[in-house]
Amino acid sequence: MATLGIVCGMESEARTLGPVRDHARVIVAITGGQAARVERAARMFLNEGCIRMVSWGIAGGLDPRLAAGEVVIPSGVATISDERFDLDRHVALGREAAETAPQAGVLGLDTPAMTAVEKGALFAASGAAIADMETHHLARVGAAYAVDTLAIRAVADPAERDLPAYLRDVIDAHGNVRLGRVLAGVARQPGTLASLVRLQREQGRALAALRTVAESGVMARLLA
Repeated sequence: MATLGIVCGMESEARTLGPVRDHARVIVAITGGQAARVERAARMFLNEGCIRMVSWGIAGGLDPRLAAGEVVIPSGVATISDERFDLDRHVALGREAAETAPQAGVLGLDTPAMTAVEKGALFAASGAAIADMETHHLARVGAAYAVDTLAIRAVADPAERDLPAYLRDVIDAHGNVRLGRVLAGVARQPGTLASLVRLQREQGRALAALRTVAESGVMARLLA
């Protein structure tokens, strides 16, 4: 019987889990950021007996104080339709640390925030530190069935960063990058190549930060 269910949007995020991914009491689902796939994964976790669910991966920065590679373990998730769900970060941080650590929230989006202007507006409206496309769907199911849900996310694109528009829909249902779409986008907009290279570098920092977390004592606490 499984203990821990982990949702990732992308295969590259799942790879940062290292040996944890193959642990006998861990189930990892890659959803491509698709709401229905996240919710199906959450129900699968419950059917397999998981007592805890984790939203794991990279995120877009909304708080301008956050740099690429910074890890956020938020205390709650909200949506633009004003749904709100608590997230349990005590087990990840340790109870005393969780009680004294600064509060941070994640904003659940169904489409990514692509520009600095959009991120700024979302930050002003919500106060959330980061945004992702999985946590709110996972937390909704967790709340319905009283299963502990938490998020561990690393900033891949800071708040001031504009993303090339063609990146909006380049992840397939299995969490892999549709390289042909990226190359076609660069061919149409060659001036975006520099920003694409910078994004890749910053995303690398975020993935490296997640790998460090996976190698720390956090996973042992999550499996306890």
